[in-house]
Amino acid sequence: MKKLFALLCAVCTTCVFTACGDDSSSVSSELSGSSAGVFPKVLDVDKTEDGYIVYPYMPNIQAEIDFNLDEVLLVSVTSGKFHISFSADEKMEAPTLVFYDTSLVKLDMEPVEAKQVDNRWTYDFDGPSLPAFWLVRMFIKDGTPFKNTLKNMRYEGESGKNVSKISLNFVTVGKYPETGDNVPLETLGNKIAEEIHKTYQLEIDTVYFSKASEHPVVGKNYPDDEPYVGDMDEDNPLAIFFPDMVASWGSAKKDAALDIFLVEAMSGSDFVAISPNFGLSMGENGLGVSITFRDLSDIEDLDLFESEDIEEYNYTSEEIIHSVVHEVGHYFGLPHTTLTIDDTNGDYAVVDDGIEDTEVCKELVDAEREGELMFYFMCPDYNNIMFPYMGKDNLKSTVSKGQLEIIQKTLPLLVP
Repeated sequence: MKKLFALLCAVCTTCVFTACGDDSSSVSSELSGSSAGVFPKVLDVDKTEDGYIVYPYMPNIQAEIDFNLDEVLLVSVTSGKFHISFSADEKMEAPTLVFYDTSLVKLDMEPVEAKQVDNRWTYDFDGPSLPAFWLVRMFIKDGTPFKNTLKNMRYEGESGKNVSKISLNFVTVGKYPETGDNVPLETLGNKIAEEIHKTYQLEIDTVYFSKASEHPVVGKNYPDDEPYVGDMDEDNPLAIFFPDMVASWGSAKKDAALDIFLVEAMSGSDFVAISPNFGLSMGENGLGVSITFRDLSDIEDLDLFESEDIEEYNYTSEEIIHSVVHEVGHYFGLPHTTLTIDDTNGDYAVVDDGIEDTEVCKELVDAEREGELMFYFMCPDYNNIMFPYMGKDNLKSTVSKGQLEIIQKTLPLLVP
């Protein structure tokens, strides 16, 4: 999340609360006058900026999407059963689904044949045999690649478990940063826990407060006597999630908690918070959510701040709480209500989250596509917790019934 949030597309893994692009494109003196426009229906790898499709790749996204590409990048977890399906075509035979790693090396996993259910070809398989990120490719029986468009593709996962309770582990990296309104650590953590409970209707079991310096394996790398500034390293974009701290804290219960890393700032960016777009796994070997307390960039957004001359800004506790709750939504599988240019890597075939009871701001998509400016508060989904931009007047956001249903289905996949 930047001063105002979006999807960080580095290695297709992360979602950020952000201003999405240069500050000059985030706020305008007038609403863009363009119409919603006509969006192509097919996700086409040739239309992306970097040659890969970044959305959607996690299970239980509601949008049924057409794909026009040789392979589809997907993500699974270590438990659960998964299903890929798309519209059957009576004019041809159903292709076989074959699994590859992201280097296009075929995985040691049996290909899956289609079953036809209600005019859809459906492929069922188990998650434990797969790495976290993998590709599916389609072949017909003579080994020829299936080149037809995959129409109305869905990717779903389920675990059969019912999970309504989580724990949180607030990890201070370096010296505890100060909020703009001087809220102490435990007060802030408890307020975040309360807001997660209220927003997502999840019971909070235990709230832990940890210091990175006390981690039994890598604590020496994170002294707590000075502020820690994270590095948004393009060569190692996962570094901001502190992957070295996936090693056990020495407590099975703490290991199973969602880690929320508290850092002073992120060098080279104005992100407020960042999380995996789908958490992969809560517990040991699972990534967490990172939240910054200080913006190091030039601030020009008068919608959010009173002065355009401020060069550094400490986020208030209310802004931090809102940012964390938004990122936790991503962690549990919720996309933005309106997809940004970063969410789709420049391919505008999909512009919304596919959830029936959430709104979409097609004017925002038009504005980003055309490089125009607009006021975000004009969007119908501005007050939803998963709207991609934060302003001072949407910090008390709502969540829809459909979004809660996604979390109820997806969260059990993340729990070991």
